[in-house]
Amino acid sequence: MEVAKYIGLFLLKNKACYIHGLGNLELKKKPATFNGDALQAGSYEVVLTSAGSIDDNLANFIATNELISISKASNALRDYSTQAKADLAQGKDVVIPAIGKFTEVDGKMKFLTDPHLQYTPPPIQAIRTSRRAEEEMMMQQQPQQYNPPHREYIPQAQQAQQQSYPGGMGRQLNWNRIFLVIFLILVAVVGGIYAIRFVKNRSLSYKVQTMAPPTDTATAPKKDSTVTKIDSVANADSSVGTIQKTPDGMLHFKVIIDNFTTRKKADKRAKTMISYGHQAEVIVEDSNSYDVVMPVNAMPADTAHIMDSMRRNYNPAGVYIY
Repeated sequence: MEVAKYIGLFLLKNKACYIHGLGNLELKKKPATFNGDALQAGSYEVVLTSAGSIDDNLANFIATNELISISKASNALRDYSTQAKADLAQGKDVVIPAIGKFTEVDGKMKFLTDPHLQYTPPPIQAIRTSRRAEEEMMMQQQPQQYNPPHREYIPQAQQAQQQSYPGGMGRQLNWNRIFLVIFLILVAVVGGIYAIRFVKNRSLSYKVQTMAPPTDTATAPKKDSTVTKIDSVANADSSVGTIQKTPDGMLHFKVIIDNFTTRKKADKRAKTMISYGHQAEVIVEDSNSYDVVMPVNAMPADTAHIMDSMRRNYNPAGVYIY
């Protein structure tokens, strides 16, 4: 098993390789340098350090490529490290193909990088200068003929716009403003719906006039001459109940708009109707039945229309004359 070959391959792949007993090899790139006349490209070298992370990555790499167990690969690495230290003690070099070699100098183990791995292309002739210094020099030489490079004038507003939208003049979406506009539209729609409902309820309140109890100065009609069944009045609703007819021909009756099994729910519905500008009250039928009623004053011909309007606006399930 060529352990040295796998060490070189693992080092080139991962830029670092820990060898138990020998140390940690790191592949580092030297930066490019400028010596005043030429630019020297960067090169690679292998550095040996005593500190490193102890792991089994190299053993796993060898086991995967040799199709053997990790324990067998670990034993092969241990034998290689023992033999390498013995060779170094005898003054021999331990070579890693195409990478370099381990050697011992003044009693210390070092790693010398292979010259082919350190190969760098020839330097490039270059002169370090700045564009501003070049322009000033040319202006001094030819003050009348020199024209600086043309630079397109960009107004300050346009410059600010370019800074606000990196990558060019193309506009980008401002999601904060979009969300704000959507929120304002939703608020306007909800407000419009409530305004329409309010106007509709106010309009209905003019059609369905809520009548207060008659005053003491009003002429009280006789009970047997003013109380009649709903089915005896023309165009009246067919619901079962009684109405009261005033001398001016108007019908006065109460309409049950809802029924509840608890007094708390009935009072809540009545307060809601009062907040809309209507008159409403709660009539107790028994301990489990509470009616929410509204007084209505209308002409006989408008009774059916008013009942339909109240059914649509207050209780689609149905309203009834009390």
